[in-house]
Amino acid sequence: MKSRPGQKEVGAQAATRFARAAIAALLVVAASCTDSTGPARRIGITPTAPTVALQTTPQGQALITSVTLTNTSSQPVAWSSCGISLEKMGMPALPPGTGWETVWQSICFLLDDSPATDATTSTSFGISLGGPILRPGQSVDVPVSILVGQPPYSTYNFKGDPGAYRFHFALSTQILGTYYPVPHDLSVSDFFTLVPAS
Repeated sequence: MKSRPGQKEVGAQAATRFARAAIAALLVVAASCTDSTGPARRIGITPTAPTVALQTTPQGQALITSVTLTNTSSQPVAWSSCGISLEKMGMPALPPGTGWETVWQSICFLLDDSPATDATTSTSFGISLGGPILRPGQSVDVPVSILVGQPPYSTYNFKGDPGAYRFHFALSTQILGTYYPVPHDLSVSDFFTLVPAS
């Protein structure tokens, strides 16, 4: 069966896009590794305090804290408050790598999926992050407020249980002039301990 002329072009374009994405993923991992420690973060994600107590608000109990993002790499890193998630450490008996579960995620009401004209605020997929770019050495404090047991527009339910938690951010790093997503394990914060309200 003969293929139509346009089919070969479409297939070639798809193969080229896949190859670029694969090379970019390899570059992100390679650029994030050191000889002695293996994968290394390109951005420090540090909770304000190692221990946080729930606070009482007019809407109910809430986790109110902040996280500091610091670009420790030599390349610009784009970040967004859209899509921040909170992960809770699971049972110690779980196999390594499966001990964290998402219990809350911020809601993004509008994503611009049109190609961005400004390369400093776009990923390789043309999605505007809507947030600033952290230049090498720059830091930013990101406030986070999460109500207990009230997951509007979300399937997640943060119950405020005591334990170890960490935040995950949507990050992308610039490689060869284009922004590529940072792998999940390299875009999570140090953990902090949540304790009941005093």
